[in-house]
Amino acid sequence: MAQVVVMPKLGLTMTEGTITKWHKKEGDEVRKGEILFELTTEKITYEVEADVDGVLKVILVKEWESVSPATPVAIIAGENESITSILESVKKSELASVGEAAELKGTKEKLELGTELKVESREIKASPAAKKLAKEKNIDLREIKGTGPDGRILLEDAEEFIKSKEKAVIIQEYSEDENDEKVPLSPVRKTIAEKMVASWNTIPAVTYGISVDMTELMDLKEKLESEFEKKGVKLTYNHFLIKICSVALKEMPYMNSTINGNELIIHKNINIGMAVAREKGLIVPNLKNVEKKSLFQIAKETEELIEKARKNSLSVDELTGGTFTITNLGMYGIEFFSPIINLPEVAILGITAITNKPSMVNGQIVIKPTMVLNLTADHRVVDGADAAKFLLRIKELIEKPYLLIMD
Repeated sequence: MAQVVVMPKLGLTMTEGTITKWHKKEGDEVRKGEILFELTTEKITYEVEADVDGVLKVILVKEWESVSPATPVAIIAGENESITSILESVKKSELASVGEAAELKGTKEKLELGTELKVESREIKASPAAKKLAKEKNIDLREIKGTGPDGRILLEDAEEFIKSKEKAVIIQEYSEDENDEKVPLSPVRKTIAEKMVASWNTIPAVTYGISVDMTELMDLKEKLESEFEKKGVKLTYNHFLIKICSVALKEMPYMNSTINGNELIIHKNINIGMAVAREKGLIVPNLKNVEKKSLFQIAKETEELIEKARKNSLSVDELTGGTFTITNLGMYGIEFFSPIINLPEVAILGITAITNKPSMVNGQIVIKPTMVLNLTADHRVVDGADAAKFLLRIKELIEKPYLLIMD
């Protein structure tokens, strides 16, 4: 019996998915359990398997097209089975749904060979003043996100959009060379770009740096490494920093908060995200309830999350709910950088390389292993003195790691 394959819904917050790769082409035989296609949302990449045996008769959504959950993307049927009636029903459902989508105004969508659907969109909701300004500035209202009732575009929305356009850097036009390669931005990369721009434009962020002596922590790490290895876990400085930050965050809860509109939500649970670099873009899985976990639990669960991140097998829960983020560029030799806050959090800690630097001890110059910590904080919530106290506490716990047993 024929089956209409639809875009799955991965988590409550998913609004659309992009098919980045079809593993089968039209006419291919399909077995239940085989990977049919890969989809990417703003959070994860997911491999969708076939639910039935059959032949992939029609692909309705091409690679790099984005559609909402439950949208038909393909039809699987028996080799000699007719799918005409199914295509008709798909065509009707698509006509009903796309007719409401403003972004499809004036476009046509083919649902079967030789059949085209003309799609008209509903009027965009905008105030007369916003419409007038958009017309004067030759701005497409569909590009503007409305903040009024039911998404209505207000004059302020149009003015803010025009300001952001005017601030954009003008890039000199570049004539394309036949050897140039065009690579479409993946949904993950587009989401990263959107979030970074939102963070940069929204937050009055300030970065604070402090040097810490790594001597004692390096010594402790060396002593513990073999014990962790016996249990199959490789101990890293990231694990120590997650533990240390959890202690400091518990003592200074305003740093473990997120902004929601005009409210500051101070979280009881400490969920620390660790930025993980992948070929497809940066991703930040977070470890839940860190304040309740031992150093070994943190190390084990963190490495499991990182492995899942690199295999694109993270769940939605593992990618949401973070309250504080750590990002480490030390392995690349970076000694200073200004990390961008992961909205809606209020702070992010940047970890850098450990380098040997001269230090004055009892009137003599001594070479010590040193790391610079870079804390970027939202000045709407975190004043300079508060950021300094937070960094000083982290410095104390790094330089006197035996204090961790008192937590």
